[in-house]
Amino acid sequence: MAPSVEEWEALSPAERAEVVAALPGEATDAEIAMPNHGLYESRVLGLDVQVEEDRLRFYAGMAPLPESEDLIARLQGMYDSAQQRAENEEQLREVAERRREEEVQETPVGEIREIR
Repeated sequence: MAPSVEEWEALSPAERAEVVAALPGEATDAEIAMPNHGLYESRVLGLDVQVEEDRLRFYAGMAPLPESEDLIARLQGMYDSAQQRAENEEQLREVAERRREEEVQETPVGEIREIR
């Protein structure tokens, strides 16, 4: 870690030279990520990154990764579909129950058998 200003000023020229020699070197050309079709490689994330308008957009290869808004909308759609299926199934159960009740009410008493 680099010394503070106060620490730097207190060092002798020889000590300053040692500190400078111990600092990491500049990035090499091989380490600088060059853009690939407007995308920059993030070796840490294993993804490519692009600045779009005022935000970062992440890519896996050339495919953009879904953003939080996309995922939220997708989850909301899945929830709405599941809710609609549950409501439809409930309505079908209610219709079936009403039909059974109507059949029982319409069946003459002599035809009703005991079920065991």
